[in-house]
Amino acid sequence: MSEPILSPDGKMMWDGSDWIPIPVHSSTNVQDSVVMGDINTKIEHSVHNTYTQDTGKMVKSHLYLVAENMANSKFDEADTMFEKAKQIDYHLANKLYKEEFAPIFVDSLWSELSALNVWHYSNLDIELVVDRINRIHKIDMNHIPSLLMSAELFRLRPNSTMNKYTRLNQALKIYNRILSLDPENVDAKKGITAIKSMRRFEGFFILFVVVLVLFFAFTR
Repeated sequence: MSEPILSPDGKMMWDGSDWIPIPVHSSTNVQDSVVMGDINTKIEHSVHNTYTQDTGKMVKSHLYLVAENMANSKFDEADTMFEKAKQIDYHLANKLYKEEFAPIFVDSLWSELSALNVWHYSNLDIELVVDRINRIHKIDMNHIPSLLMSAELFRLRPNSTMNKYTRLNQALKIYNRILSLDPENVDAKKGITAIKSMRRFEGFFILFVVVLVLFFAFTR
């Protein structure tokens, strides 16, 4: 049977999901204060060593479950598991989340996101897609595939909260960011070219309408 995992102060133990008080099985009556102090010191060192050795393993185990839940679109469960990892060791959990586990989380999120058919289902919940993209960018703002998907959403899909001019400006900013990371990115270059062509066409169309209006105004 493995040794229980104790908190740094030696007053709590981990039962697999939460910290609980250490069960009291027996009491020890030691009269000699010197001996008692020596025992306390040994217990403290033992607790500290056990905690230090096992904490990393426990936090990592929880973070692997976070990644697994992300891959299965179970984001509430993933968030709960991350909170439990932080309860074990807050600083270590945050450090591992942002560094060692960041690529694992991004891969899990992108795997789930890229499987969605964003362009062919009009009833697709775009908020879900945006949520996944935002989760990726909180971990890695330089993730080019999700940046590209975000730019394409702004460029190709109308939404009720943003006019076309603003959407295209947002798309241009993201395409330019992608090119700052990958100057030869073909998709970003195509996106910028498409927006410029669209704006030229719209400019010619507006000019044509103005000329037509003036023509009829002066020929009456």
